[in-house]
Amino acid sequence: PEAASNSYVYEFKNHAEVMLSPYYKVEGDNWKIKLGANVMLATGDDAEFMASPNIAADVEVADKTELYVKADGKLYSNSMYDMSQINRYLYPMKELAPSRNWLNAILGIRSGVAPGFWFDVFAGYKITSSDVLFSQVATSKPDFFSNFSEAIPDVDTKQLFVGANLKYSYQQLFDINLKGVYNSWNVDDIEDAYGKPEMELTAGITVRPISQVTASLDYYLATGRKTFLGRSEGEKMKNINELNLTGTYTLNDTFGLYLKLNNVLFQKYELYYGYPMQSFSAMIGVNINF
Repeated sequence: PEAASNSYVYEFKNHAEVMLSPYYKVEGDNWKIKLGANVMLATGDDAEFMASPNIAADVEVADKTELYVKADGKLYSNSMYDMSQINRYLYPMKELAPSRNWLNAILGIRSGVAPGFWFDVFAGYKITSSDVLFSQVATSKPDFFSNFSEAIPDVDTKQLFVGANLKYSYQQLFDINLKGVYNSWNVDDIEDAYGKPEMELTAGITVRPISQVTASLDYYLATGRKTFLGRSEGEKMKNINELNLTGTYTLNDTFGLYLKLNNVLFQKYELYYGYPMQSFSAMIGVNINF
């Protein structure tokens, strides 16, 4: 930043991102394979080059049961706009280097062998350089943001995860889904993967008593999160424990009504430390389909 007349002018450097994804794909009667690579370049003073696999395979090992594997990577721009979609409370005047996801691999088995029932059991590993975590800053200076969330840049993270996803549908009357994921984080140079959950649980049920009416109940639980408050160990954050209810009524092919009730358990928690979520909110509206 450059100081001028007791104010600051921030200049961000432009850069371009280029990605090439050559691959070869072949399919058989009960299998398909894709072999390739992602080659990415971010230009600028600190030009970054990276290459990651672009591999996928599905093999039918039994009736309606597939064994699958996927491995790829991605370059994240970490632009001001991109970061605002992740953390709206982030101090916006800090330029961040692109994050390089060298590997995002997953191995699993999925099956729909039982009528109306589907499951997916999986495990994976993710490696990212120049990842971005978040901490809390409380300061008070003239012409300066106060009590904002600040990026912790250039962090190398490794994520091992295992989980299962279950779904059941009964005709057109109701759908049930349940997904659980356990995450093990390894972070270089700092104590914890701040803000990242250790365990996540997602559940939901959708009921259609008549063709015009739909009611959905969705639940999300995230545990094991920590934040950085300047101490040697991360401070534990309260679990995310949210239950939402949505109801819709279809008038005709064009118009419909909906009602959303968020956090109906009136839980108090924070997505980012220092910024509590609403203990309850409601919204009603009209859907218009063109």
